[in-house]
Amino acid sequence: MTMNHRSLCGFNRILRLFRDDLSRPEYLAKSAVLQALVDRVIQLGLPVRLDFAREWENAHVLLELDRLRTSMPVRTILDFGGGNSPICYYLAGEGHSVSILDIDQRMIELINSNSRVLGWDSRLRGVHYSGKEWPFGDARFDCVISISVFEGILRKHRPLFWSEMRRVMRPGASLLMTFDYGEGGRMVGDPPISIEEIDEQIIRPSGMELVGEGFSEPVFDSDNGPPVKAIVKTVDGFDYRIAAYSFAAIHLRKPTR
Repeated sequence: MTMNHRSLCGFNRILRLFRDDLSRPEYLAKSAVLQALVDRVIQLGLPVRLDFAREWENAHVLLELDRLRTSMPVRTILDFGGGNSPICYYLAGEGHSVSILDIDQRMIELINSNSRVLGWDSRLRGVHYSGKEWPFGDARFDCVISISVFEGILRKHRPLFWSEMRRVMRPGASLLMTFDYGEGGRMVGDPPISIEEIDEQIIRPSGMELVGEGFSEPVFDSDNGPPVKAIVKTVDGFDYRIAAYSFAAIHLRKPTR
């Protein structure tokens, strides 16, 4: 299948070229807002992470969240694996109640320290993830976001990931998730490498409904291939290889019954 214009503009898709989106005004605006927020936090002497490799994913998720908020109230948001990224500060600054669940205890300490300095204790908090059940009540969140985390979850742990995800989402809540995609990504994680695997590993196990159009296989640039390039060590540790892969995004919704 080839990409058509309609699927290119939708949220559920596999990135073909960064410039497909990052040259568009709405993406540039979101990236500028996040950069301004990072500058402000740094000027206050607070640590924050802005990963330019995530620029497309950050903007893509925030634009979908804007669209989502026009059709339903979004008050409580969970960022699964977000670390100390600017998205949580942006969302808290807009008045949302934001929780960040992350396995890195140091990141959680930084988030909570920053939150106190910014005066956001009541609406921005980091929670340490033990790798087991999530420390939240049932039906707690209106929306969950997760940016490039899924491919790092071992397959044996994914059933718990999906069951806990469904448990903490209220009926009708949305999951906005990005993930690595493509065979080259298997050198740095365990992502889906085909449209069929997106269905097998994400859509069906999630127990949720796909919101919007399905996926089309992208046609990558003939000279450069997939847009993401990572330098990784070979298995023997004596050399390096280029892992070429892409990013994908998916919007899932928990059924109301």
